[in-house]
Amino acid sequence: MQKVDTIDATSMPAGEILNIASTVGAEYFATGGGTIEVGKEADIMLLDISSPQMTPLWNLSSSLVYSSGSGNVKTLLSAGRILMENSVVPGYEEVRNKALACQRRLFGTKQGN
Repeated sequence: MQKVDTIDATSMPAGEILNIASTVGAEYFATGGGTIEVGKEADIMLLDISSPQMTPLWNLSSSLVYSSGSGNVKTLLSAGRILMENSVVPGYEEVRNKALACQRRLFGTKQGN
């Protein structure tokens, strides 16, 4: 919102944006999250910071807020459950193949068309 008001993407410090996205967001939605503590369920995203858009990595907070994207996400956990690991979503191929088979039945199309 600050970017819209000021036409400046950096008008709010990156650290504050990360805080709003995590701790403040968890408080707002009353999830009981926003902190890493023993016994809490984990919602964690592991990012690849070695990709070209993340360089130079002088300030991690700024790079995360202004440069990272979905392609940087390598592993994703929600409530301690692995949803994606090493950029692979478990069960993706099975769901994709079922969807393609359904497409072929409905529309008579060949795989890949």
